[in-house]
Amino acid sequence: MRLIFTDGWNSIWHFIFGCMSVFIWMVHPIFYTYQLKDPFEKNILVDFCEFFIGYCLTICVLFFNVFQYYNHSIDLIIRILHNKLIPK
Repeated sequence: MRLIFTDGWNSIWHFIFGCMSVFIWMVHPIFYTYQLKDPFEKNILVDFCEFFIGYCLTICVLFFNVFQYYNHSIDLIIRILHNKLIPK
C-alpha cells in the first residue's frame, strides 16, 4: 500500500473530489462506485483517505473557520467556490 498523497495527479483528484462533495452531493456516490468497481485494489483505503481529507478540510474551513487566522487565502478561495457553486 502506498502513502497518502504520493500518487501524483490521482491523489490530487481524490482530494479535489472530496472538496467538491461538500457542495455537490452527487460526487459521493459517483466516487464510491468508481472506487468500489475493483474492491481488491490494494490502494483503495488510501484513495478513500485522500477523499475524506479533502471533505473534512473543506467542512472545517467553511463551517468552523478553522484557518481563519492562519491562512486567509485558503478561506477566501473556498468561500468564492462556495458562492459560485451554490447560488443563494
